[in-house]
Amino acid sequence: MTKRYPIIYCLIITTLVLASPICAEDSTGTIHSLMRKLQGDAGFGMVYLMPQGSFNDNAGDGGRIYGRLTSRKTGVEFLSLWLTGSGSLFGKHSQIIDIEAPDDPSTTIEAKREIQQYVLSLYLGLQVNSTSNRATIRPRIGTGLGFNIFITDSRYFWGNYPTDEDRNSSEVDQVLGRWGWHSEAGVDIIIKGSYGMSIDLTYDQIWYIDITDGPAEFLGLGIGLVYTIR
Repeated sequence: MTKRYPIIYCLIITTLVLASPICAEDSTGTIHSLMRKLQGDAGFGMVYLMPQGSFNDNAGDGGRIYGRLTSRKTGVEFLSLWLTGSGSLFGKHSQIIDIEAPDDPSTTIEAKREIQQYVLSLYLGLQVNSTSNRATIRPRIGTGLGFNIFITDSRYFWGNYPTDEDRNSSEVDQVLGRWGWHSEAGVDIIIKGSYGMSIDLTYDQIWYIDITDGPAEFLGLGIGLVYTIR
């Protein structure tokens, strides 16, 4: 993990430089004067998520709802400060495993385990984008460091019964707080005035979760709406 630290330091320093005009705003200034200095984009949308690697063995395809905000500094229009928050839900995944027998922990029995994951995420990073926020087609690529609340809901079924609802069962929830990376490449297409649509390809890596004994990685393909702040 130590190899990531220089990248994180550079990301933090550059982020502070881009944010300095807003942080330096005179406390007597109005919200209106602050908004006049802000240029960027606001957007929201949905993403279809596809687990990768070992995470694919423990999660089904899922979906995400997100919101994002970018702010660019005059004179460095090609680089934006980028913030995104999201909520993700992955499909249920079933496995046959051995568990301790409830009435005799010294023995094991075969059980079916159903797993479902939920993730709440907040990321801050940098985005390289079109130098003009008045262009009709605006490609962009960005990456950020953030924090995730990773929730795993596991249900266990055992016994010879016709359906899962009739079988013996138990439920275990696990909540983890984990850092991670989020990267995306996309394009904003302005349709009318300041309004348009966005198309995105995303990649997430959440660092070390117990269920995979490693990172949770997933790709995403998204579509959304965007509003240009001028």
